[in-house]
Parts: sequence; structure tokens; C-alpha cells
Amino acid sequence: MGSAARAGSAALFLVLTACSAGPVGDLEADALPSTGPVTTATISPGTAANPTSAQPQTDSAEPATDPGDGALVVEPVVWGDCGDGLQCATVAVPLDHDRPAGETIDIALVRVPAGGPDEASGSIFVNPGGPGGSGIAYVRTGFRLDDDTMADYHLVGFDPRGVGASAPLACDIDLTAGPRLDLSPDSGAEWAALDRQARTLAERCDRLDGSRLAQLGTESVIRDLELLRQAVGDPELHYMGLSYGTLIGLRYAERYPRFVGHMVLDGVVDPSSGLADLLRQQADEFERSLQAMDEACGTTANCPVGGIVAGFDRVTERLERSGPVDDVGPTELVVATLVSMYSEGLWSVYGEALLDADGGDLAAIERLHDAYVGSTSHTAYLAVLCIDGQPPSGAEGWDRLVDELAARSPRFGAALANEVRSCAYWPARSAIAPEPVSAAGSEPILVLSTTGDAPTPLVNAATVAAGLASAGLVVVEDEGHTAYGRSFCVQRIVRDYFAIGTVPDTVHRC
Repeated sequence: MGSAARAGSAALFLVLTACSAGPVGDLEADALPSTGPVTTATISPGTAANPTSAQPQTDSAEPATDPGDGALVVEPVVWGDCGDGLQCATVAVPLDHDRPAGETIDIALVRVPAGGPDEASGSIFVNPGGPGGSGIAYVRTGFRLDDDTMADYHLVGFDPRGVGASAPLACDIDLTAGPRLDLSPDSGAEWAALDRQARTLAERCDRLDGSRLAQLGTESVIRDLELLRQAVGDPELHYMGLSYGTLIGLRYAERYPRFVGHMVLDGVVDPSSGLADLLRQQADEFERSLQAMDEACGTTANCPVGGIVAGFDRVTERLERSGPVDDVGPTELVVATLVSMYSEGLWSVYGEALLDADGGDLAAIERLHDAYVGSTSHTAYLAVLCIDGQPPSGAEGWDRLVDELAARSPRFGAALANEVRSCAYWPARSAIAPEPVSAAGSEPILVLSTTGDAPTPLVNAATVAAGLASAGLVVVEDEGHTAYGRSFCVQRIVRDYFAIGTVPDTVHRC
């Protein structure tokens, strides 16, 4: 491992979390809301599992039989008031879907009831990504579709298994308690510490969560989602998946194509790519995005001397030389930098934070870092990526991937690989290899992307849309991760799609 391959510094575990707008509301409003990231609040298990209403509401569904996975009976969901006009519930699902009579776990839900005077057209389930992101927190902190769609449909957020209020992992760790190890180490001691930490976390999860780890992959989540569809009484699944949530939607559509209703996929993960391929894409795109930030910053007042790139390199070098300052080290700096690439609206915020850091004040960098890592379960994130992504096994194979990515992206490549280094030792792997999805027989699926999406590049959306049996692709000319909430154009297309189910015949650009 040459020192050139270790240039730059630290970390990321925001690879696949969505950065969509908050409430959209009336499409005739004067302006869309900020497209900055929705910071998810911590939801205790009791929030969803113990609704406070004395008069619970049951969806109008008979006990349903799972049409794709055997004779599993699903009872209608019972909703209860849980404050702020929301309703909460839990649905019991098998821990292991291949053993439906065995142990069960509870999947937690939150619902914004449809606001129109007529009977709702159904429920739209939303997943904000991660893996490890809480759909409950996403809805509770303000994610909404446009007013017309919210009048016609209930909006349902859910915590996937292992996350938030849905049987969370016992081995989860707090990444806000910095400073973290430098994920782009440049000494033997730093490498040894990093590898020891990665192995220890994998062993900790194996010890505390054991056989449950094998049940956390996307395949289990989509089978949960099918049961949730039945529990709310909908004949079809209406769904909006953002970032990693698109993989849930795609895998669902492949397994249950005849039950796909209206499905929107925004910020697309290509299901035919493994974890290493995704990291290669991101190494290239994050470097490109940093240059775009640098060009936009120019010589403005909130820009460090010499620009974003020069300021980042100076602060990185100083932290590498001095060690962490006030719980901020190279890792915290890189996370703050990368999360700022998720929305062009954050570029000026980051420029000011980097300007402060260049002068010795790292408080704003720490806030950017903590706002992100506090919103997602790190071990649930690892569990899904390590299970689904067919990553290299063992330190040697992982080191080769680190070197390759560092050569592609000297500032971010090693960090992208080492952030998920525990996958080298993860005790559970999926037998299902990454493969394309066609979803033959499904209703048309609406695919969205921006032109400058670094975490899930546009090429993924184009490849997926072309491979689906029936799909339409909408591309928003913008930087940042996920397209929804960035223009009236895409909002209208999504509104009309949920109303009548049509998608563009050719690639539509907003």
C-alpha cells in the first residue's frame, strides 16, 4: 500500500440516503421549499408501537393471504392517533419468511391520513433510503407529496426491519461521539486500528444479533412490504422510494410485478451492480462534485482562500498533522463535505463552514457531520450493504479495493471503501447475486434522477429505466441527490402519475 494510495482522508456512511425536499404542498405556490437534507429525528419504539388513541381505526381489509410466499395470514392494520395529526401502528411479520410459523417481529408504521373529502385511493408507502433510514422519522419531520396527491392518498412511512422502531439491532453504535478513526490511514498503526475496529464491529453484531443478521437484506424487506400492502387493504402497492429505497421498489416489482400500482423511484440504485461497482461510481462522482462546488464558490465572501478544493486540502493536511481538534478529525471533515454535495442549496453553507475551519473553528463542520450520522443506523446500513452487495471477503481483498478507489479519487476513494470495511468480516451474506430487474407484467414505473447526482449517478437511472418492461425516465438538470422537490416540472409529473398512472414515452428533461 503506497502512500500515494492513502492520500486525502476519511469517511462516509451517507452513501445511499435520500436528500429530498420537505413538504411540497400546493404546486401553485410561489417557490419550492429548500432541497436540503431532511434531518431525521430519533423515534423511540413506543412512538409507533403504542399509539395513544382510545379509538383505534382499522383499515377495511379482510385477513389476507400472501399470494406470493405461501399461506401466511395478515390481519388488517389497526391505526391509533400518535399526535400531530398522524396515526401509528405495527404489523407483525415473520423474522424468517421461509419459516412463517416461527418467530415474528413488529414493523412500525406512521400514516398521514388522506386529506380529501372522498374515500382514499389507497396508501403510498415511502422509504427515504440509507440503508438504515427511518421512514417514520422522514414523515414525522415533514416529508409530504403535493396537496392533490395528499388529498387522494394516505402517506405511510415505515421503519424497515433492524431500523428505528422495527426490531432495531442491539449492536448499533453512535457515530456522533467523535473523533472517529481516519478512514484514509497513512501509517501501519492507523491501518491496524482501522482493521481491528472493522473486525470488532462485525464480531459484536454477530455476538449481539446473531442469526437475525441474515434476515436484514433487501429480500426480507420486500417480503415485509408485500405483507404491509395486504395489511392496509390495498389491491396494489403504491410506493415512493428514494436512494436505497429505489432498490426496495425494484426488487419488489421483480418479485411481485402484478401487485405494482404507482411506483416512483428517485435517485436510483442499479440492482445489477454490486457494492464495489457502486463505490467505483461514487469515487468518480464525488470528485467531480467537489470540483463543481469549487467552481461555484469562486471568489465569493464565503469561500476559503483559493477555493473549496484548496481549503479542503489545507484543513485536511492540518488535521492529519495535528490530530483531531474538538472531536473533529479527517473523518468528520469528509462526511461534512460529502453530505454537502447532496444538495446545491448546502454548498454555500459548507463554504462558510470550511472558511471557519480554515481559520481554526471546526464547530460548523462538526454540526454538518452530526446532523447526518445521527439520522441513520450505521449497523443496519452495514448489514444491508454487506448482505446484498457481494463485497470482497477478508482484509486482503478489501485492501485491493481501497487501493483502486484511492487511485480513482485521492480525496474520497479510500474513505468510501473503508467506511464499510466491516463487510470484509460480516458474518452474513446473501445467496442472491446482483442482477437486472425487468418487472415484466407490472404497471409503468416512474424513474427520476438529477444530472449531477453523485451518490446515485444518472447512468443508474438510465440503465434501470431502459431495462424495465414498462417505465418512464424524468431527468432534472440540477446538482444534488434525488430529484423530487427541485422543480415544479418534476412535481407535476409525479402528481399526474399518481392521479392517472401515465409516464413519459421518451426521456423527459426538467
